[in-house]
Amino acid sequence: MIDSVIDSYGNPDRVLLILYGSETGTAQDFAQELGRAAERFRFDTRVLAMNDVDLKLFLQCPLVVFVTSTTGQGDMPANMMSFWKFLLRRKLPPSLLQGLQFTTFGLGDSTYVNFNWAVKKLHKRILQLGGNEVFARGEGDEQHSEGLDGAFIPWSANLFKTLLEKYPLPPGLQAIPDSQPLPPKYVLEFDGDSTGISASNEASTEVHIPRPGSKIATLQHNTRVTPQTHFQDSRHIKFSTDEPISYSPGDVLSLHPQNIPEDVAEFLALQGWDEIADRPLKIVPTAYLLSLSETSKLPIPQPLIAAPVSPLTLRTLLTHHLDITAIPRRSFFSYIANYTDNELHKERLLEFINPEFIDELWDYTTRPRRTIVEVLQEFGSVKLNWKEALLGESGIGLMRERLFSIASSQRGFSTPATIEDESIINGTCRLSLDEDSIPLTHSVELLVAVVKYQTILKKPRTGLCTRWLTSLKPGNKVNIIISPNSAGTGFSSKTLSDELSRPVVMIGPGTGVAPMRSLAWERLQMGKTEGRDVGEMVLLYGCRNKDADYYFKDEWEAWQKDSHGRRKVFVAFSRDQKQKRYVQHLVRENSAIIYRLLHDQEGIVYVCGSSGRMPQSVREALIDIFEKEGRGDNITHETAEKYLAAMERDGRYRQETW
Repeated sequence: MIDSVIDSYGNPDRVLLILYGSETGTAQDFAQELGRAAERFRFDTRVLAMNDVDLKLFLQCPLVVFVTSTTGQGDMPANMMSFWKFLLRRKLPPSLLQGLQFTTFGLGDSTYVNFNWAVKKLHKRILQLGGNEVFARGEGDEQHSEGLDGAFIPWSANLFKTLLEKYPLPPGLQAIPDSQPLPPKYVLEFDGDSTGISASNEASTEVHIPRPGSKIATLQHNTRVTPQTHFQDSRHIKFSTDEPISYSPGDVLSLHPQNIPEDVAEFLALQGWDEIADRPLKIVPTAYLLSLSETSKLPIPQPLIAAPVSPLTLRTLLTHHLDITAIPRRSFFSYIANYTDNELHKERLLEFINPEFIDELWDYTTRPRRTIVEVLQEFGSVKLNWKEALLGESGIGLMRERLFSIASSQRGFSTPATIEDESIINGTCRLSLDEDSIPLTHSVELLVAVVKYQTILKKPRTGLCTRWLTSLKPGNKVNIIISPNSAGTGFSSKTLSDELSRPVVMIGPGTGVAPMRSLAWERLQMGKTEGRDVGEMVLLYGCRNKDADYYFKDEWEAWQKDSHGRRKVFVAFSRDQKQKRYVQHLVRENSAIIYRLLHDQEGIVYVCGSSGRMPQSVREALIDIFEKEGRGDNITHETAEKYLAAMERDGRYRQETW
């Protein structure tokens, strides 16, 4: 079978590059799924981040599929920025890509105005440089009833149908069926003669994935700030570092989570790997991979797990690298169908990968949020090959970093208070910075809502990262990276200084108030330390109950004091009265103030929080108040819409939702 795969690489027209731009890993996952499908159709395929592709190779490649997400206010992901800057060079001839056949697929969220902006700009630019569209652009939407797959699955099926018409299979060769696994490029082997390291069913917080630019931080406190009687467990988390760190309001902190020991143990038991779970392993190339250097025109692919945890065992691999509690994708069902002798199970698993049954796949996986571990429990006859199944090529996705908006200011707070004692914290939501000896330059804080909810399945659903965070104790070490926020709400100190005199309107319901806290105190303290005037600030905050989830309540009261009305907080409690009230109601109720700050004084508005209806509702409310308050300025509904669009173009409307 391997020989037949290699033989198919002789046709230069069937060389396919799949290039992705991905901020959180989702676009990369989709690109790799396309890559596996292309290999089944005997294309000589490589999947690379756009920044990683050799430009000479790109310019010579006859066929390229681009997959990208959109970040910020219509921006490109970081791992395609260098590639994008190359395409934007003014001196490039309009015939540069005239030999290129291409198509694109975008991953977006229609709650953002610049929906799938990155892929639209990329597609247009490639056409300008002479590229030929071999298949129409596809656009996935997080808000689709079936998520991104609602567009991706039919788009990818039709893409390969079109490609096979233009680039037919080599004579005498058939596509590799789903019932047959693709040859692995890398496998696991036992490392040395050791029978195993000391086994442990507890995930070690002292083991860290190597990540460039990361620092080791110590957890100082991990405090629940909502009452025990409240459905939402929200945490005020503070980390400290031995060396100074630097960040600005809107920046994000990246964490690499771990699977809990119980889930790892369950996976090992289901596969019968308990006895070898703690034997040292190494990742080695296969004969198939080595043969590609002689037959393929593309660079040899690197392992998907580029920097494995040490020590590397089945247990640490499952704990630190593989997202075994993720919702499985179609490629996972295709892969595991090859590892069961139960015909009924095999038939059912293959049904899930049939595009005609996309609704059934959605109902089985995404709707109830069923995990990979739970699928393996239900299809107990599936027994995977440990040597091949755990390196990211089997449909078990790699664990991705999680990003959290920073909730603290390195300039401090005017009147830092102490965290209330445990009984008070669990009675009302009172949250403030604890006074300790840690310098502000060596600490960073988060406000995190723990993800836990119920579906039709009996076991509650939990978020991978927030569940791990709740298990951490003071003194535990974690690996952190601080980086600018690509969503458009991050600032350098220079930007903050330049905009200090401009008014700001901050709209942050729920944990969306975290970056607002950082910004509000940073601006106030910058004005005090530099002796400068600070523009008016208004916070519109929304939560369920005054005594349950009014985060930073005491701080906001202190923040408003002695401001002569230049710092205001308006709060909407959605469940404290019969009629629900949200932040969009606050926009309309305070229309005169907001119009004055945003229109007359050309202020800046920030919108942070959960995606869904909130961002669009806020936009509609802003348009309404521009029309209402701007009648004297001859503002109509149409011109109000144009004014908000102009604010976005000028960087005065900044949104981050998740």
